[in-house]
Amino acid sequence: DQLEVAVSLAPGTNPGAYLQLLNAYMKLQNFPRGLEILEAYLSSFPHDPMHEQLEERAERLRDVAESETVFQRGLEYKSQGRRNDALRAFENVVRLNPGSISGQLELGKMYSDVREYEKAVELFRSVVEAGNVSAETYFHLGSAQFRTDSIDAAEVNLERALELDPEFDLTYLELYNLHIRRKEHSKALDRLEAFLKRFPNAEDRDYIITLAQELR
Repeated sequence: DQLEVAVSLAPGTNPGAYLQLLNAYMKLQNFPRGLEILEAYLSSFPHDPMHEQLEERAERLRDVAESETVFQRGLEYKSQGRRNDALRAFENVVRLNPGSISGQLELGKMYSDVREYEKAVELFRSVVEAGNVSAETYFHLGSAQFRTDSIDAAEVNLERALELDPEFDLTYLELYNLHIRRKEHSKALDRLEAFLKRFPNAEDRDYIITLAQELR
C-alpha cells in the first residue's frame, strides 16, 4: 500500500518504488496489475539502461495477462458443455503462458475427454514435474496412463492420489477398473468395499453394491 501511495502521489519520480511494486505484484501473481506498473515505468523512464529487457518482460506479461482472460473463457465454455471451444481456449492458454499449471491441467483434462490420452499424459507429467503433486493431478495422470495401457505406471500414480487424499472417491473406482483389467478380482473387490465404507451416501452406491456382489 505504501508503494502504491508513493507511485500515485509522485508518478515518474521514484523508479525504485515502481520496481519494488512490480516485484510485489509478481509474487502475488497479480499479473495484470504488474503489467500496468511495468508499462507505467517504461513510459515514465524511457532512458533506463534496462529499458529493452524490461520491454521484453512486459511483452511476456502481456501474454500471461491475456492467458488468464482466455483461461476464464475456457472455464465458461467447459461449464456450458462447449467442449471444442474449451479445448481451443486451453490450448491458447498454454501457448501464451507455457508455465501455466492450471492451463496445463485443464488442457490435460480436455485431451482425456476427447481420448487423446498420450497428450494428456504428457501434460499431467509436466504439471507434476512443476511441483503440483495434488491428488487430482496424480489421479488424472494415472487415469490417462491406464487408458494408454501403461498399467504399472497408472497404478503407482493412482495409489499416490489415494495416499494424498483418501476422500478422492473416483480414485477407488479407477483402481477397481485397473484390477479388473488385470483380472485381480480380490483386489478389485477390496477397492469397492473401501469405497462403500468411506462413502456411505454416494449417489451411485446401489450400482457399486451390485458390482461388489458380482465379485463375491
